[in-house]
Amino acid sequence: RLHEEGQAQVAVTWGLDEEPLAKQFLESADIPCLRGGAPPLRDLAALFAEYDALICNDTGMLHLGAAVGTPLVAIFGPTDPERFLPIGEHNLAVKAADSRVDSVTVEQVWEALGKLPKRRPRPM
Repeated sequence: RLHEEGQAQVAVTWGLDEEPLAKQFLESADIPCLRGGAPPLRDLAALFAEYDALICNDTGMLHLGAAVGTPLVAIFGPTDPERFLPIGEHNLAVKAADSRVDSVTVEQVWEALGKLPKRRPRPM
């Protein structure tokens, strides 16, 4: 949806064992995506620090994005966002009533993105 409205360039990264899942996503996304692969954590942190926003599931990458101050929307499944969402006004969680990641809707994520504070100015 962000891409359709001209507001985002989508970058896809994945963990070492997630390449088949990433390929499946990239094939079904039907939009141009930057393919970030599985960069070292230091490089990934540097990338996240440049993003205006990050959308990800409840993984270590969520916490890495929060650590570098990137506003984010975290998609939760069975884990509890009250317990695992990093603290901060620029971190929001979405979760489906049935606690399944694949039940989270685009509308839920879109609404959460709209609530994120604007990205802070970056140091030069």
